[in-house]
Amino acid sequence: MNSCVPRILGSIILIAFGFATARLWPQLVTAQPPAAKPVASALVRADDAVPTRGEWGGWVRYFRGDTYGTRDMVVLAVTLKPGHAPHPPHRHADEEFMILAEGSGTWHLDGKESPAKKGDIVYAAPWTMHGLKNTSDEPLTYYMVKWNNKGVDAPPQPREAKKEPESAKVVRDRVKGSIHHSKDSVWERTTGKVKVIDARTLEFEDGTRALLPLVAPELDQKGMIDGKLYPCGKEAAEFLRKLIGDRPVTVYRRGERDSDAYVVDVSIEHEMIVNGWALANHSGRHAAEIIARENKRGIWRGQFVDPDEWRNGKRLAGEK
Repeated sequence: MNSCVPRILGSIILIAFGFATARLWPQLVTAQPPAAKPVASALVRADDAVPTRGEWGGWVRYFRGDTYGTRDMVVLAVTLKPGHAPHPPHRHADEEFMILAEGSGTWHLDGKESPAKKGDIVYAAPWTMHGLKNTSDEPLTYYMVKWNNKGVDAPPQPREAKKEPESAKVVRDRVKGSIHHSKDSVWERTTGKVKVIDARTLEFEDGTRALLPLVAPELDQKGMIDGKLYPCGKEAAEFLRKLIGDRPVTVYRRGERDSDAYVVDVSIEHEMIVNGWALANHSGRHAAEIIARENKRGIWRGQFVDPDEWRNGKRLAGEK
């Protein structure tokens, strides 16, 4: 990796902090102390960063939280497989820097595409459409720094031209199951775009909900790392949201008990378990749970209550 990239990354973070603090200065006389303790000064090594994997590649998270001048600061190192992007081009109220450390691909910025080369740095202002895709035959690695400013409102989201509402495109049919196992079985298949409700519940565009066959944390469930509670249920749901992205989901169901779900051809159940955000509930998934557990992924980074037991009222010490 280019040796100057970490120095560039550090400089950008310091610049961001400086701008945010300068804009806050007139308010400091009357400002109240922050409700939550800001991120402390720290050195985070690559081996200690929090990993997340997906079909597209993976990232490691170095920092996340509020600082003295920013809210929701996130610092990631992202590696993309050839031909992949972490998600389609998107926009948000946060400011963001992306620094291309290794590889090549295609930038998307404000509606235009351009070659992405090693050493490039992209700044995306609030509500600017942006994205990066690996269009090469080799892995691509970039750093991402994203934040909101304290005491400074983000500009309002620009209005878009009104579009005629499209009818929900949800396709349902019935297909024959395996010719070897449970011969003559018939499965109901539902395909369409979905919204993630929690780590095991999806809602199709027509309002139909699908409960996935996952032993995953409830949205309000907490886990514990180094003696501190954290929202493992919300993090599990966010992992599922990023795994699906804007791609269609297909849910297969036979009766009340048998079901499975895929993002294109990727098993949601396998990805949730092997990344540590769900537990195996049948013998075919034990290996995935073992991999997650031994690599301390997801909820295996610390302590947690089995989600089924949590739903029955069991809690960690200090958890409401």
